[in-house]
Amino acid sequence: MGAAASRPAVTVLVTDMDNTLFDWLEMWQAAFGAMLERLTAGSGVARETLEREFYALHQQHGTTEYAFAIQELPSLRARHPPDELPARFASAIEAYRTMRRQTLRLYSGVLDTLRTIRIAGTLVVAYTESRAYYADYRVRTRRRGPAGHLA
Repeated sequence: MGAAASRPAVTVLVTDMDNTLFDWLEMWQAAFGAMLERLTAGSGVARETLEREFYALHQQHGTTEYAFAIQELPSLRARHPPDELPARFASAIEAYRTMRRQTLRLYSGVLDTLRTIRIAGTLVVAYTESRAYYADYRVRTRRRGPAGHLA
């Protein structure tokens, strides 16, 4: 029996989510980049200007995942009424969502490992510093494959 028999059973596993269970940075770069490209092309505002304004908003709101950023960009507000911005730049918003769906994937082996841990009776707790809404989205879609089928 030895040492294995004297060790207590693991009852809880606490893990980080972003960049531990999946590559959040790759997902965000692809999604934000696609949105920024569409905004630059459709707005006539220089990419560097939009980047500075997004940076300021991300700092102000404490997250790079701020859903209403387009409506708050000063250069876009100067050209159009804020309430028209989501419709005017719907293709940029959709580009973000499309790339997020395409790139949000668990790292290889993560799902099987988590299932094995759960079957062994261990509670799995995932921690993140992200806002609850965005973390919930990632948890709800973590198992969906490219065509929306459960993996």
